[in-house]
Amino acid sequence: MPQARYSSWLLTLRSVPNSWSFKPWRMLVNLQRRYGCIIGQHYPAPLVDIATAARQARQSLGEVRAEMQNNGAMRRILQQHASRKSSHFSPRPASIRPLDATSVNTARPISVVQPVQASLPF
Repeated sequence: MPQARYSSWLLTLRSVPNSWSFKPWRMLVNLQRRYGCIIGQHYPAPLVDIATAARQARQSLGEVRAEMQNNGAMRRILQQHASRKSSHFSPRPASIRPLDATSVNTARPISVVQPVQASLPF
C-alpha cells in the first residue's frame, strides 16, 4: 500500500491511517470523529459524486445515440466518416499516384542543377 507522505502538509489527514488517507470522504462518520477529520468541516467534501456523474453521462449518451438512430443521423455519419465505400473518397489523380518500375522512363538522363557561385559586394 502506498504511504501518505503528503500528510505532513495536510494536517487534518495526519491522524488518518494510510488505508483511508487517499479517499477520506469514504470513511464512516464514527471513523471521521475518531481520527478528527470530519468531511465537510475539516476536509472538503468531493465536488462531484463520480458514480452519479458517470451514470448520468451514460444515460445522456444513450439518449443521444437512440435519437440519432431514430432520425437516421447515425447512418449518415457512419457512411460519411467510417465507410471506405462512400463517395467522398475519390481515387488519387494520376499525377500523384506512386510510381512503379514499369512506369519509370529510364532512357532519359537525369539533369543535375549546379549551384550558382555568387559574388558578394562585401
